[in-house]
Amino acid sequence: MKTLGSFYDFIPGASSECDSCGWKGANRDLAPSILSRTNVATYDCPTCAATLLSTPIPSFSDVRIAAAAGNPRAQADLQEAEAQEREQTAMKAAELRAADELPDLGLTGPTVFIWDQECDEDRHQWTIIRTAEVGRLVWRERTYWEGYRRFGSIRSLLIERYGPAFDELVSSSRALLWLGGDVPGALYEIGRPRLATAHETPWIRTTDRHAGPGDG
Repeated sequence: MKTLGSFYDFIPGASSECDSCGWKGANRDLAPSILSRTNVATYDCPTCAATLLSTPIPSFSDVRIAAAAGNPRAQADLQEAEAQEREQTAMKAAELRAADELPDLGLTGPTVFIWDQECDEDRHQWTIIRTAEVGRLVWRERTYWEGYRRFGSIRSLLIERYGPAFDELVSSSRALLWLGGDVPGALYEIGRPRLATAHETPWIRTTDRHAGPGDG
């Protein structure tokens, strides 16, 4: 496997050859994969799936530097990268950071909290924390793909804020996909949260219970 120094060193029209099966062809014919946990993109042989090339996934700074250096692919990516950077900055700024940002719910006994997910009119995904059964809104912030770390952070803040009144943070079925994403074993890192029961989430329509994120 050949490791390229930059994502923009990948040239679609360049030739590659597979030592495993003998395939020869253009880089554009390789099968790309994104390994988000290691921040690497790989390009695999279309015949035997052996990895032939790998590159680091570019940061926003990498795109800007490559674009300034005249790389046409980076220049084409720059506008979208800057829009994504603004979006991620806004999402980060809206995160729950401190327990005292959570409302005083006046809880009198152990309470189950539901980690749910909804899609708005602009197709943005929102993480919604509610109390079980009555569905009282506790917190709302934008959803991250592979958001299991946010789950752990918010659970800790719920425990800090509500103390003995906190019983458990569980996930709705429609939110579970985005929690783990493509990271193997991600949910086990946060104790593999239990799925909420229909009794705990009567405020979710029956047709929505197993809908994928973004489904209407």
